[in-house]
Amino acid sequence: MRFNMHMSAMLLLALTIELCHSTPVRAGVTNPNISVIGNILLRMVDNPADPNHSRPQLAFEEAEVQFDDYLNPYARGTFVLAFSEEGAEIEEAFFEIVRGLPAGLGMKAGKFRQEFGRINSQHPHAYSFISTPALLEAYLPGEESFNDVGITFSELVPLGPVAATFSGTVVSGAAFLAEEDSSAESRPGWNFHWRNFVMVGARSSFQVGLSAASGISQPQYGMKTSLFGFDFKSKLYTAPTSYLTLQGEWISLSKDFDDGSGTGAIETFEPSGFYVSTDYTVGRIYGGVKIENFAEVEAGTPTISTMGLYGGFALLEESTLFRLLIENIKPDGVDSYNRYLLQAVFSMGPHRPHQF
Repeated sequence: MRFNMHMSAMLLLALTIELCHSTPVRAGVTNPNISVIGNILLRMVDNPADPNHSRPQLAFEEAEVQFDDYLNPYARGTFVLAFSEEGAEIEEAFFEIVRGLPAGLGMKAGKFRQEFGRINSQHPHAYSFISTPALLEAYLPGEESFNDVGITFSELVPLGPVAATFSGTVVSGAAFLAEEDSSAESRPGWNFHWRNFVMVGARSSFQVGLSAASGISQPQYGMKTSLFGFDFKSKLYTAPTSYLTLQGEWISLSKDFDDGSGTGAIETFEPSGFYVSTDYTVGRIYGGVKIENFAEVEAGTPTISTMGLYGGFALLEESTLFRLLIENIKPDGVDSYNRYLLQAVFSMGPHRPHQF
């Protein structure tokens, strides 16, 4: 939820000062780990339909402040606050019970990025390719990511050499609401993820997962949105500080719309799409390729195909990172255009902008 810029910024600043200067009675409760991450973005597109085409645009994208620590030996808490030119918001606020529940269950409750697919639970500064894949922006519910208030129970089940994690979440359903019905009362939805992790040799690894989610997009008409996804990631070391990463997702979407007949009849669109990326890292330098292809959600909108080259490097260590993306975007039936992104990400504190 967005607030008035000045009021919300003052409230969040007051909270930051209070957390920083609280009396250190019990470490971990009044003295959390504090991290600040900022990013500056230079953007240019040569799409004639863009009012700023072929004109470089420089902007400070966002400052992210994170507080996290153990609340006690059994639970952790995390707050993520985001500041941008659009305003300020509480991006995430949740606690996790990491031990002590029956049968080794884990629990997470609050507002958080949902465990759907490969990268939705991560923040964009952790991606290798700067921006969120267009597939996820088009298909996942929510304004910027699948982020909702919910409660999750998870279980780690060892299956021989495979570590399987099952997680099920009940969400408030607010993320599923259609933009025009954002003021409507939401209905609970759900999200499920099954991830399998296996080591390959001493350091390399492979992961594969399945996701499913569903919620009501227009409560007054009973229209719903459902998603099913497959994701994978392989990280193969070729030397102590060099490795190849291959990852991707495929998502199938089922979304109800009013068919426009005025009778209240529902029409369901069922598009699907994927993205795949591969990159090679040597020390603090990496480069790679990303490909996407997906059908747009509504009738009459084109299939989108993209192909991009990306890379990045860190200065000395991970607190200062520079990244580049050059991407060709091809909507079906019209001319393709190019997008150029150059980003600088910088951080203070233990939470890093990118894990090498």
